[in-house]
Amino acid sequence: MLQWDGMWREIFKNNKITVTYNLNPTPPQKPLKKEPKEMEDLKPVMIASKKEEGLEPHTKGVFQSRDKTSIYYEVYGEGKSLLMCYGLVCRREHWRHQLAYFAKKYKVILFDYRGHSFSGRPANDRHLTLEWCANDIQDLLNYLKVTEVVGLGHSMGVGILTRVVLLEKLKFKAIIFICGTVNNPFEQMFYSDRMNRVHRLTTMLFDLMPGTVSTLWHRFTKNNLFNFILTSHLGFNAEKSHEKDVNSYIEGVNQIPFSIFHALIDDYTRFDGKGYLKQIECPALVIAGDKDVITPTPVQEEMAASLAEAEMHFIPEGSHNTHIDFPEEVNGKIEMFLEKIGYR
Repeated sequence: MLQWDGMWREIFKNNKITVTYNLNPTPPQKPLKKEPKEMEDLKPVMIASKKEEGLEPHTKGVFQSRDKTSIYYEVYGEGKSLLMCYGLVCRREHWRHQLAYFAKKYKVILFDYRGHSFSGRPANDRHLTLEWCANDIQDLLNYLKVTEVVGLGHSMGVGILTRVVLLEKLKFKAIIFICGTVNNPFEQMFYSDRMNRVHRLTTMLFDLMPGTVSTLWHRFTKNNLFNFILTSHLGFNAEKSHEKDVNSYIEGVNQIPFSIFHALIDDYTRFDGKGYLKQIECPALVIAGDKDVITPTPVQEEMAASLAEAEMHFIPEGSHNTHIDFPEEVNGKIEMFLEKIGYR
C-alpha cells in the first residue's frame, strides 16, 4: 500500500506529473501480452438505452471488417450523414447530447471501435492500431453506402478521423475535431511530456506480468468515490458535467480489457498525424476546452494552424469532454459550421 501511495504522490505532486519522455519509442517486437482467460471473457454490460433520450436507432447491426473483425454500428435519423468517433475506452453514450440534437436533421452514424463494447476483438492483436480503426470506418462507410459525410472526432477519435479523411477524400465534406490530438497524447498531457515515463513503466510491468497488471487495472478502475472525483476533475468540468456521464465513462474504462487499452495507447504514442493534417483539404472546425489538461489548447491551435481551411472555437470552462460539459454551446457552434459550408 505504501508503494501505491508513493506512486500517486509522485504523480500528482504540485498538480504535475514528474516523468520524462522517450524520444525514440520503438514498436513491440513480439506478440502482445494478453490477460488471463477470466479477464478476456469479461463482456461489457448492456449500456444505457437511448429510450430515455427518446431515440432508437432505425438501423443497427454488425458487419465484418476486412480482417473479419465484427464491428457494431447504429444509425439514427435521416438526411445527410454525420459520423461520430469517440475517444479511447469511451462509448457511444459520450455523444448522447449531440445525437439527441442532430438526429432531428441528419443521419447520425455511431459505432464501436474494435475491442470496444459490442464490437469484436481482432484475431490478430497486431491489428489493434489506429490505422486498423480507420480501416474499419472506411469499411463501415462503404457497407452503409455513404457517399458524403462530415466526421466528428473526440480525443483519440481525432487522430483516427485524420487518417480516414485521407482514405476517403471524396466522401468527407468537412471534419470537426473536439479536444483531441493527432500524435503522441503524452507529449503535452498536463502541460508536460512527463507521462511518457508512466507509459514506459506500465509497458514494462505488463510485459513482465500481464495477468497481474490486467487484474489491477480491472480492480482500480472500478466506479467508486475516489475514481469519480478524480475523473470528474481531470476529464470533465466537475461543476457542469452530469453524474451519469462521469459514471458512464468510468464504467466504460473498467469494461475494456487492459490489453486492448494498452495496445491502442501504445500505437497512439507512435502515430504521427501531423503529416496527414497538411494533406486535408476539406473545411475543418476545431473545438477546444480552455480547461482541458489532457489535450491543452496549444495542441488544438497547432492542429488548426496545420489545416488548409480551419476555424477554432474555444469553450472558456470546457474540459477534455467539453462536448459533454457544454453541449448547447458545442452543438450550436457545430450547427453554424455545417450551415456555413452548406451541409444541410
